[in-house]
Amino acid sequence: MTSDYEQSGIEADTAGTRISRMAESLAVLKALWSTGEATYQGEHYHVSGAIGAPTPVPRPHPPIIIGGGGQRVLGIAAREADIVGVNPSLAAGYIGPEVLETTSAEYYHRRMAWVRQAAGARFDQLELQCLTFLVQVVPDRDEAISRLATMMSVTPEQVSGSPIALIGTTDQIVETLLRRREEFGFSYIVVHEAELDAMAPVVARLAGT
Repeated sequence: MTSDYEQSGIEADTAGTRISRMAESLAVLKALWSTGEATYQGEHYHVSGAIGAPTPVPRPHPPIIIGGGGQRVLGIAAREADIVGVNPSLAAGYIGPEVLETTSAEYYHRRMAWVRQAAGARFDQLELQCLTFLVQVVPDRDEAISRLATMMSVTPEQVSGSPIALIGTTDQIVETLLRRREEFGFSYIVVHEAELDAMAPVVARLAGT
């Protein structure tokens, strides 16, 4: 987000520049991790015989996760990463209405199509991650969704259908996760630390499924 750059004192280059730089850095890191040495000449990085020792135990390198909400980032992730994080779009640079508009199921289907197309034959080897932002284990799902929809100025259907939201009883959330696994192919769902205890019964119910 824009605030990340402002708080860090780092210049916020264009999105295209940042993505290109990330892709180049990935090539350098993969070489260092797999062989212990890297030589690379690109637009952003010029590396000659750089040594990276000791090499990590996982071969050829540790699992790599790349997450994003745009087609270019997800394409790179599909081709180069082991774990693809399918996220809302942060192109606006801050959390606002523009981000909320990209959290619908429709957008996630589009992103999954981008990933599948870019991954080609390696698609079945990928783990697909979905990061949640709204997790509430509550007895009255409809009331909670209606309240959130009003707060965010969206429809209840947009909240309930969005992959970033998990709301309802334990049984309802279990049902939602199973349905989304079939619908989108997500390998796993990420929730935040504050929600771990509330989600424990859901995890227990889904263990081994």
